[in-house]
Amino acid sequence: MINYTVGDLMDTKPVGNKSVIIAHCCNNKGGWGSGVVLAISKKWKLPEQSYRRWASGDRTPFLSQDVKNDSMPKFQLGNIQVVEVEDKIHVANMIAQHDVCFYGDIPPIRYDRLRQCFNKLAKAAKELDAYVALPRLGCGLAGGSWAVVEGLIKETLVPKGIKVIVYDLEGDISWK
Repeated sequence: MINYTVGDLMDTKPVGNKSVIIAHCCNNKGGWGSGVVLAISKKWKLPEQSYRRWASGDRTPFLSQDVKNDSMPKFQLGNIQVVEVEDKIHVANMIAQHDVCFYGDIPPIRYDRLRQCFNKLAKAAKELDAYVALPRLGCGLAGGSWAVVEGLIKETLVPKGIKVIVYDLEGDISWK
């Protein structure tokens, strides 16, 4: 099930006994500094620090209280990193953008890799007994289509019983 709400994604809190994973797209170049990541970094430092460490090639296991991965997968398109930022609140750094700019008419978003990220996110959500909160990721700076991204969510997360809440900031039409 996908629910849509108008509000600030950074105000997301766990519901009942469930945890929450705040998911967003990252690029495969190690760049962090535009879009929703600015709000994430303003509230929590660890997701950016973890992402930059990952991008640097450091794949050693993180401390258990930092990241809920036994060891880090390779920093490449289609992989995710789940970082615990508060009790029952996690941020998923999902690498689904190639670079940060368009190549001709080709946007940075890579839908096949986003599908891989969502499949890994579903597994993490099951392990953490979590629901997923996200912006209309992949549709702003990444240049994607929400219709396609929504279809991927319905294909990967919804059939596995993962509740998804999509947040729109009031008045934001950048995804259209």
